[in-house]
Amino acid sequence: MVNESELISEIRGIARKSGSLVEAVDRIENLLAREVGAATLILRPVECGSPFLTGTGVTKFLESRDFPFRGLYTAPLVQGDHPRGVLVACFGTWDVPAEMLQRATVYTAAQLGSLLGRTASCQSGAA
Repeated sequence: MVNESELISEIRGIARKSGSLVEAVDRIENLLAREVGAATLILRPVECGSPFLTGTGVTKFLESRDFPFRGLYTAPLVQGDHPRGVLVACFGTWDVPAEMLQRATVYTAAQLGSLLGRTASCQSGAA
C-alpha cells in the first residue's frame, strides 16, 4: 500500500528541485505511476479553447481494462492569486483509495503553482 505522507513529501521535493514545469510534471508523473500503477498528468492552460481532453489518450485509457480502478481527477493550477489552468490527473490502480488520489492531485497542483511562481520570478529577474 502507498504511504501517502511519503508520496506527498516526494512530490514536494520534486517540485522544489525541478528547474521547469515540464521537468516537474514528468518526474511527478513517473513517481505516481511507480506508486499507484499508472498515471498521466496533463496541464490545461486557462486560455485553452480546445475540447478538454482531445488528443490526450485519456479516453482510451479510461475505456481500457488494464486496471480494475481508473479515475480522472482535476485541480486548479494557480500561481499566487492568478488561475493559470487545470491539472488533469488520470490514474489506473489496483488498491489505492480514490480519496488519496484526489488529495495527491490537489497537492501536486499546488506544488506546480508554487513552481510556476518561482520560475516566473527567476525569468523576470534574469531579464
